[in-house]
Amino acid sequence: MVAFAQRSFSGGEISPSLYPRVDQAKYASSLKTARNFAIARNGGAFNRPGTGFVAEVKDSNRTVRLIPFVFSNDQTYVMEFGHNYIRFYDDGGQVLEAEKTITGATQADPCVVTSNSHGFLDGEEVYISGVVGMTTLNGRNFKVTGVTTNTFNLVYMDGTNVNSTAFTAYASGGTVARVYTVTTPYNEEHLQDIQFVQSADVVTLVHQSYAPRNLSRTSITNWALAEITLAPSLSAPTFTVSGGAGTASVYVLTALKQDSYEESLASAEVGSAVTASSGTPVTITITVSTTGAIEYNVYKKTNGVYGYIGTMAGTTFVDNGIAADALDTPPTQGSITTAFSYTYTKQADPATLPAGTGNCAAWSPDGQFLAIAHATSPYITIYQLSGTTLTKIADPATLPAGTGNWCAWSSDSAYLAVAHATSPFITIYSVSGTTFTKIADPGTLPTGIGNGCDFDGDSSSGLLAVAHDTSPYLTVYSYSGTTFTKLTDPTNLPTNNAQSVSIVGYFSYPSSGGRRIAVGHVGSPYLSIYTYRVIFPSTVYFQRDYTPTTVPPSTGNGVAYSPDGSYLALAHPTSPYVSIYNTIASTKYPDPASLPASTGQDVSWSSDGQLMFVAHTTTPFVTIYRRDGTTFTKLTDPTTLPDGNGNGVASSSDDGLLAVAHATSQFITIYGRSFSAPGAVTYHQQRLCYANTGALPETVWCSRTGAYKNFTLATPVSDDSAIIFTVAGRQVNRIKHMLSLNRLVLLTEAGEHTADGDAAGMLTPTAINLRQQSYNGSGSLSPLVVGGHAIYVQARGTKVRDLVFDQNVEGLRGTDLTIFASHLFDGYTLRDWAYQQEPNSTVWAVRSDGTLLGCTIVREQEILAWHRHDFDGTVEQVCCVPEGDEDAVYLVIKRTINSVTKRYVERMKTRQISDISDSVFVDCSLSYDGRNTTAMTMTLSGGTTWAYDETLTLTASSAFFSSSDVGNEIQLTGSDGTVIRFRIYGYTSTTVVTGRPHATVPVVMRSAAITTWTKAVDELTNLWHLEGKAISVVGDGFVVASPNNSAYATLTVTNGAVTLPRPYGVIHAGLPYISDLQTLSIDTAQGETVMDKKKLIGKVVLSVQQTRGLWVGSKPPSDDAVNPLEGLREQQAHDDTNYDVPVDLVTDVVDLNIQTDWDSSGSIFVRQVDPIPATILAAVPVGLVPIR
Repeated sequence: MVAFAQRSFSGGEISPSLYPRVDQAKYASSLKTARNFAIARNGGAFNRPGTGFVAEVKDSNRTVRLIPFVFSNDQTYVMEFGHNYIRFYDDGGQVLEAEKTITGATQADPCVVTSNSHGFLDGEEVYISGVVGMTTLNGRNFKVTGVTTNTFNLVYMDGTNVNSTAFTAYASGGTVARVYTVTTPYNEEHLQDIQFVQSADVVTLVHQSYAPRNLSRTSITNWALAEITLAPSLSAPTFTVSGGAGTASVYVLTALKQDSYEESLASAEVGSAVTASSGTPVTITITVSTTGAIEYNVYKKTNGVYGYIGTMAGTTFVDNGIAADALDTPPTQGSITTAFSYTYTKQADPATLPAGTGNCAAWSPDGQFLAIAHATSPYITIYQLSGTTLTKIADPATLPAGTGNWCAWSSDSAYLAVAHATSPFITIYSVSGTTFTKIADPGTLPTGIGNGCDFDGDSSSGLLAVAHDTSPYLTVYSYSGTTFTKLTDPTNLPTNNAQSVSIVGYFSYPSSGGRRIAVGHVGSPYLSIYTYRVIFPSTVYFQRDYTPTTVPPSTGNGVAYSPDGSYLALAHPTSPYVSIYNTIASTKYPDPASLPASTGQDVSWSSDGQLMFVAHTTTPFVTIYRRDGTTFTKLTDPTTLPDGNGNGVASSSDDGLLAVAHATSQFITIYGRSFSAPGAVTYHQQRLCYANTGALPETVWCSRTGAYKNFTLATPVSDDSAIIFTVAGRQVNRIKHMLSLNRLVLLTEAGEHTADGDAAGMLTPTAINLRQQSYNGSGSLSPLVVGGHAIYVQARGTKVRDLVFDQNVEGLRGTDLTIFASHLFDGYTLRDWAYQQEPNSTVWAVRSDGTLLGCTIVREQEILAWHRHDFDGTVEQVCCVPEGDEDAVYLVIKRTINSVTKRYVERMKTRQISDISDSVFVDCSLSYDGRNTTAMTMTLSGGTTWAYDETLTLTASSAFFSSSDVGNEIQLTGSDGTVIRFRIYGYTSTTVVTGRPHATVPVVMRSAAITTWTKAVDELTNLWHLEGKAISVVGDGFVVASPNNSAYATLTVTNGAVTLPRPYGVIHAGLPYISDLQTLSIDTAQGETVMDKKKLIGKVVLSVQQTRGLWVGSKPPSDDAVNPLEGLREQQAHDDTNYDVPVDLVTDVVDLNIQTDWDSSGSIFVRQVDPIPATILAAVPVGLVPIR
């Protein structure tokens, strides 16, 4: 018999292409398979812990991004960035706002909850707990609709009603808390490319499609997201000069900040009619000082240049002819403010212009066409777009009957509708190539002039709404193919002529075609909002549900929902000319600081909802706003303005072009959009550094030292001045990432550079010293710092490399960290990753197919070990933050639950095991812990024999029991460690129950107040997130259910619960997973190979630590779906005879006889199918191995 010992698994899982490479030193410590087994920093292998369910993301139909917030080791959060929002997680739980008291809940469809002055808004998410009676609501998240001051309806997270008719009636109590949420401008498609850097309570966020922003924390439920103003922290003072107004002596002042002496930008210039001299001095007097300033610098203009003449500590300064130092000038903003901005530039006019006043512009969603509705025949002009050139196509054979007032496209660009002034008031064209063919008019036409129209749907089916003169003012058609059928008019019609209409999908009823229809009209309330949805196949709900809480001041000329339906904007004739609301207009947002110049005619949005456009009368005729949450900031007007009153405005589907339809020839003006914002950010040597704008992809901007918003330039240049430099090369290579590692590391598309600074390593404006370190190029994932070194994903996303300082070359060198495990990366990319420093120095990486890869890296011990993990779902995000004495791993996992897609935030459980009852080895788990943590005592009384067959009384020191406790147990632990399981058979009151012990009660526990006790239950509820799933369950350290092991029962979640065979005090339930470890084939690099020799392995010796229940064989089962334990033998038999003490975990050397078979491998296959821990420190196959 021969034994080959493998004493470490520090090489991890290696590629099949390396199986013959026994000559590699790494071979002896590597594995063929490490699936759901991770490698420890000591070289052992352990089955990974399970995950705990934290929460469903806000909208499971959209992807999210997890970003860490680490203020200190004991103040950390995980932030869920979703489409236009952030939510927060703290120590495994959602951050909630203050609780509101519930006073009622109806048995109805939908369930209506009463909570006085709750303050919630439609669509918000809440968490309910503590309800007595209708307990089905407890421990769950819902969304609210139908909000009134004191009530709201409940809908499930997927938008369907909570039908509570069959729930137990509400009795009393309960609280409801809103999930704390911050509004953001970030759209779903941009989330993965956000880069961030943190300093204390502030996270700086950058993305090339958004202005840089700071996310600041004041408290756990007080976060603010604000656009960064790149300017000194102080403003300049206001001052006067003596001698009367003039230009003989002209001055500017700057303020110097107390402590740091940061200098403000220069004030507005003020001039004196007196030429300062000793005989005619000029006195400068500050009239409005700067808060926080300690001194002021004075500059005087000489030959057009402001030069320094002195510093004033008080409020006056006398210039008696002081010569200005032209080499010492006040700070200027530099190029950074122009580098980070939107610009709209007029494009060439189409060769053929509309025939009359342009009333509306509409781009087709596919980006091919621009339609202009206008006065004068042909009333509609259609252009085809090629690049930035618009070419008029042939007019439709059948034209609209009169002036085109509006036009709109179906979502697939297959239909174009034109609302016009003459019957039939609406004309609909089908589109084929560049041919627009009028389809049959609807059977019922609008009753008056068509002023506006909007589609919601594609060419197969949907809605078309027409706003028009004459009652009913709003006509809505449902259509199928080319058949348009008028719907029954809604209840509560608009009050007068409808001028505009906008439709958006309504989230609460996605399966019933729910829409919101906003109508701008003449007559108060000027804006009406209708809800349309199909309740049953034959029943349609269509009525006005909302009017604005704050009524617009006048006629709604133009109305538009933002693309995601979060905002509703109305253009009107009276100041403020545009009003902005939430979706149902129950909340009016603050007016922009700079208003449109006059009557608002139309309003529209960019496709990403970041920009709002208002067409209006009076120059500049179009006003563009950038949205930051609910704040709208006016952008600089285009250099070339439209020729006349703006009537319609629309942004192309890719937002690259903006069309304004207007009065006065040319009747249409087209603008091209450019936007420049940084795509990379970091801190380096007390400077905040930005890089890679769209226009300047190779440029880096660094702030002044210690002044992170100050990028000013001045003469003379000092070491702490702001820095600007460019990484020039033979081709343009965008700076993808920046990292501070003693020097500033710049990762570009084609190589890795460092800015080494001066001889001391300090980066200054005059000492950049760029050096290219390697030529690999970087991918999109931000680099990680592991053990003081950087690791990054190489360009094209299939390799991971490190950057390590090498004394031999006095620079950075890198190695491919994936070369020994290339099979895990070939054909895949990495979509997210994070570093878990404690306990095992592990990099977790999300592969493009949803597999989670792990890599244990301990450079000083030469440990580099890849392992892979699956979760019965698709992993999409990973994030690590310190929590307690280790780093917590958070995941977003896309799962299919009851045939519905769900995205869950889950947290990996700890692997530090002190009590088998606390170990969690199931995924998406929910735990119940009935152990007493209060001062409440339990006292057994009423016994004679105190034996198992005698009924005893159990009394709690305060209210605890309910009638539903019958069948549960109270597990009492005596001072000597004896456990008595008291089964409850009768309920007397909230403090008294009766029942029987499972064994004779020891004398010391009779009539004694016991503080160490556990409530054990036989039903686990609140498993709604796993509805319909077969789950694994561990209770008090016993395996209760394990779907992959036929020795145990199968439990399936039904109505959010499972029933257990007996009560347990500590329960963990969740999805099962299988953990596999397989060693490489037996071979030796010394002497003749034994690779070709048949081997017979009959026994396996394992060194294990805190392990139970392994299955071992010589090879994996042939088909896990048929029998996951085929050919495997168990480490130890089950022992369920002692209900009080589970089978011990083993730390020892164990021998297992396995099923023997002659083969050429000699490898060992180890599997853990049950939800219990397993750690393998070494493996020794023992058997016949022919060796010459």
